Amino acid sequence: MPVSASYCKSTPIKKMGFSQRSTCKARGLIPRSGKLNKGKYIKSPKYSHRLKSNSPTFYKRYKKLSRSRRSPRVPKKYKGENPRHHSDLYTDENPKKTVKGLMFKDKRSAEKSVRRLRSLYKNKKITFAHMRQIGITMEQRSRFHAHPTKGIKEGNKVWKKFNKSFK
Repeated sequence: MPVSASYCKSTPIKKMGFSQRSTCKARGLIPRSGKLNKGKYIKSPKYSHRLKSNSPTFYKRYKKLSRSRRSPRVPKKYKGENPRHHSDLYTDENPKKTVKGLMFKDKRSAEKSVRRLRSLYKNKKITFAHMRQIGITMEQRSRFHAHPTKGIKEGNKVWKKFNKSFK
């Protein structure tokens, strides 16, 4: 249960659990009970609003905040829409660099696609990173297909082998 300021002020100290009591003390909402600060309302540096920028606590909190405020990656065409209504695995954000004709429907077509992908990289049509991304995407598409057949599972093995060759 999260401890709110109203909880700290309304609940008697003796009825609080250890965690609630320590959180309320750290926030400076109930008096301290130690020898040095007995009866004083002192906030822990963790809960003070103004932290010095050179303190280690400041950097920890700053990192945590910046990490939690990062928004999930959303394709250009789906900005502002509910993420449940699109899948990044099947969107095409940059049609100019799209490699068409890659398949995973059976072992033969997957092997043909892998050969094509390797030749595109060899002829410098795509970068190494792009080739790896395509391989991972194709493996994921075949792995999470809505109706996987025996052929799709064999194709997935080919793409898995392709991706393992880079590790």
